Amino acid sequence: MAVYQYYEYSDLRYAGLESGEALIGKGMMAYWLPVLSLGEVHSCTSHSGTLYVTDRRVFFRTMWNGYVEFELRLPEIRGFSVRRRGLFTQVTIHSWEGEKLWFTGFSAKRMQGWLRRAGVGAL
Repeated sequence: MAVYQYYEYSDLRYAGLESGEALIGKGMMAYWLPVLSLGEVHSCTSHSGTLYVTDRRVFFRTMWNGYVEFELRLPEIRGFSVRRRGLFTQVTIHSWEGEKLWFTGFSAKRMQGWLRRAGVGAL
């Protein structure tokens, strides 16, 4: 399950990497959250921020307050899928627990490469 945390952010440099952790890629993305009503998805809301892919985990930090919306360790990720969402490419990260994390943005194509380099395969 995604772990929600808060990391300090200063000087346009991310300070939350663990000791020895290597950054594979980061980019501005929109993180889409489903809005549930009576157990069914009726619409979505989005958060702008930066997606980080490292050699150990994937996490998303919101733009305005530095809050980490989610963090998934690489062994917790089953894979990712790609589809069109209107005019944009949507990349969905699938966890082994059934979570689906949706992303769109100009970094969507690069994100796929980062995930592959981290050892996460396409579904």
